[in-house]
Amino acid sequence: MKIAQISATFPPYMAGTGNVCYQYALGLAKLGHEVTVYTSKCPDIDYKYPDSIQVVSNEPLLKIGNAPIIPDLVKIKGHDIVHLHYPFFFGGELLYLNSKLSKEKYIVTYHNDVISS
Repeated sequence: MKIAQISATFPPYMAGTGNVCYQYALGLAKLGHEVTVYTSKCPDIDYKYPDSIQVVSNEPLLKIGNAPIIPDLVKIKGHDIVHLHYPFFFGGELLYLNSKLSKEKYIVTYHNDVISS
């Protein structure tokens, strides 16, 4: 299957949600699936990903903390499954809209609540 994994953060940025997405991508690729990860571009860090996964690092239009606004997410097409790792503010809404327009299967892994003090 062709599987898209989407996360606001991803290695080389070391955070929980991005690392879970990374491990999912590696595990799915090991099972023989074609995996593409869509994420926000990490600033000027050279990082080598395994050849078993493809990583598309998008330049955000705007970034508020770890919440990038990536309009290109509505262009994701041609996958059997689109898997969002949430929270991904702004990205979640764009992917939901994309799933309705493209009729692609869309699933969400809800990692944590965001609590402000």
